[in-house]
Amino acid sequence: MLGAFRGKSVPLVITNIIYNTGATPSVDVTWLSQAGDSFIIETSADLEEWEEVTDAYPSGGDSTSFNLPLNNPAPAKRYIRVLKE
Repeated sequence: MLGAFRGKSVPLVITNIIYNTGATPSVDVTWLSQAGDSFIIETSADLEEWEEVTDAYPSGGDSTSFNLPLNNPAPAKRYIRVLKE
């Protein structure tokens, strides 16, 4: 993927979201990245107030995934955003 951008910064694009049900619900989020990047992951219930889940989350290379555990029962709505540091 990096070759398509000829060494330029890869745009942060979420490529996959998986909601995992069961006794310990969670959400897996995957996005485009490149080696050396790091990210801030935040969540919100209302898109107005954001809470940082983690920072300095390291890149996984051409794509990065993060698993966000949810309370049980899982909330009706939870927004997730990924910011490049």
